[in-house]
Formats: sequence, structure tokens, C-alpha cells
Amino acid sequence: VEFDPSEPLCRYLIEAAHPFEVEVSPYDPKLIPMLRRAEERLGKLQAALLVGLKRHHELQGLMALGAKASDEFYNSEELELLSRVAVQAALAVENIELFEEVARDRELRKELKDASDMQAQLLPNIAPQLPGCQIAGRCLAARAVCGDYYDFFKLPGQRVGLADALVHEPELII
Repeated sequence: VEFDPSEPLCRYLIEAAHPFEVEVSPYDPKLIPMLRRAEERLGKLQAALLVGLKRHHELQGLMALGAKASDEFYNSEELELLSRVAVQAALAVENIELFEEVARDRELRKELKDASDMQAQLLPNIAPQLPGCQIAGRCLAARAVCGDYYDFFKLPGQRVGLADALVHEPELII
């Protein structure tokens, strides 16, 4: 069941300092329209109580609890405990998101390293030898990978051709 963080119920849960009692709240006239918009989803959850998982004034998720087996309402001690559990759960959600971000960053760095290695394999290992002249080439990427490419090829009559595909202005030393 999904809830849009911008919908009134979610905004209310961000601002609320306590769990939202679904069974009690319909009697508060200002909450009736908010509950009507979420009624079907709350019914699917069979939620008697909603607790917002909040971090830095953002809703990370919702903790939905059904009615108690005793058919009693949640008492103040239970509500306080659930509020504390929600704080810990929000921290866990945030940690999972941070872990996923680190994992994506590692994966991106590995992909860039692989691309850099592949690009290095495309560049010539040895420059052609010509009498009376030294030829060398080197590609220095400003970042992990660049779009620059060069190659040498022998031409008839002691000549050498240079093929280049340089994204930046070349720095040729002759």
C-alpha cells in the first residue's frame, strides 16, 4: 500500500507528535476529509494505529498496527513505546538508504575503473620508430574516463600518420 508524502495524512503524521489513532480520529471534524482520501488504503492495512517514521522533518515511511486482540484502545504507555520504536525504525530506514547510496557509489566507481582500463587497452602500447625522430603518445584523462583517443599508423616512405579523436584541445609536442 502506497501513500504519497504530499497527501494530507502524511503531512499530518510529519507534524503530529503522537501516533495517529485511526479508530478515534474519524470523530475529529478536521481529520474526516483526510481519512476519506486514505480510507481504502487504511482498510487494506486493517490499520487501527499509524505511526510516522520521521527523520529530519521528512516522512520515511509508516508503521501500521491493527487493532489489539483485546479490542481495547492502545494506552498511553503503549503509544509512547510505539513512538520510540518508530524513531528507531526511521533510523534503520535512513541507514538502509545510506547503505544503498554507498553501494551505488562503489558500483559507479568500479564501472568507471573498468571503463578507464578498457580505454587504456585501446591506446597504442608502442609508438612507431623512425630514423632521426622520437614519437610518443600519452593520454591523461582529467577524470577517470575521457573520450580522447589516438593511434599511430605507418605510411609509405618513412612517414607516420596520427589518428586522433580528442575531446579537448590537443597538447602536441613536436
